[in-house]
Amino acid sequence: MGQEVSRLEVKGYYPKFSPDGKQILLTSSKFTGLQLFDLKDKSLRTLTDKPGAGYKPAFRDGAIVFENKAAQLLESVDLFSGKQTSLTSAFSETVAHYEAIQKIKTRRTSALAVLAAEPTSMLNGVVLTMSDGSQRTIAPLGTKEDYIWTSVSPDGSKVLMKASGYTAVIADMEGNVLQDLGDLEAPRWLGNDQVVYMVTEDNHDSYIKSDVFVMNLKTKKAEQLTKDVNTIALFPDAHEGKVVFNTPEGEVYMISF
Repeated sequence: MGQEVSRLEVKGYYPKFSPDGKQILLTSSKFTGLQLFDLKDKSLRTLTDKPGAGYKPAFRDGAIVFENKAAQLLESVDLFSGKQTSLTSAFSETVAHYEAIQKIKTRRTSALAVLAAEPTSMLNGVVLTMSDGSQRTIAPLGTKEDYIWTSVSPDGSKVLMKASGYTAVIADMEGNVLQDLGDLEAPRWLGNDQVVYMVTEDNHDSYIKSDVFVMNLKTKKAEQLTKDVNTIALFPDAHEGKVVFNTPEGEVYMISF
């Protein structure tokens, strides 16, 4: 697989591609604020400086939905005008749940799908919000595990999650394990048939090594994307043959493959 590696002219953490892959959303190491970096013209815009805004924000209809932890509510910022709007009067739902509710309102197919997957408050299960408005809790590896890094496949049929300190699995909407992916970190979907993730080593205080891989779920074959990058590669995100990640110092790299 041919690769092109570039270090972007920006600093930030927890990068996230826009739906069209033309921009990258960034935050601080402690999830404060949001910045938007344009891959074409290399411009950088500060969208908000609110605390908690960088924790699982979502793109929606030309805006970003995010958590304002200081005010305990959800807000959005318009990507064109920069206007910020409060979406909830109280911090009663997460960004993922809010987004699922909006999708339910506009969904046109009757096929049941998963719209959001979030760990329970005790992390001992995963709450699924379904396209019919119902919710169910699954625990594919039992309720003694701590579930993190949960996400839904683009087609809404499968859920990816990591049991902390143990293994990552893909489950169906009934909670049945479809695939055990092994001990990998920060997994994210790349389409319905691939997963991007990192494999790390630490000294219980900080990362001392981390590489990014992509796995084909049909063949279970994995390829290291960072074999030619001499850095600690953390928290990858992916979009149609591109992967972006940050280093501990906040440098941001992109790999095209």
